Amino acid sequence: MDMKTGTIQFPPDVTSMIIDIGARQSDYLGTLENSPEESSIALILIDPLPESIVPLQQRAANYAMQNSPGKKRSPKDPLDDQKRDRVFAIHASMGPNEGTAEFQKAVGGAC
Repeated sequence: MDMKTGTIQFPPDVTSMIIDIGARQSDYLGTLENSPEESSIALILIDPLPESIVPLQQRAANYAMQNSPGKKRSPKDPLDDQKRDRVFAIHASMGPNEGTAEFQKAVGGAC
């Protein structure tokens, strides 16, 4: 994520994106954690509660780390090239009240 612009640049092999709003335990992240070869999916986890988002951020960081046996970690870059930039946990809310909302999607640079 580019902190200056607030944009996310996914790797070229990402072909699908899932946005999990109210992520809490996130079954989607669990599926990725249990599918070590999956690299075509990007996941954005959104949750407003500190007690939910902190563990999700830790899980997202662990997912991106090199955890494969026999893989050497670089102290300068401990991230796994196949898993980095695919899972993002964002502490935010989508509205002032808990509930369900409808979103519109469109094709375009701003969407």
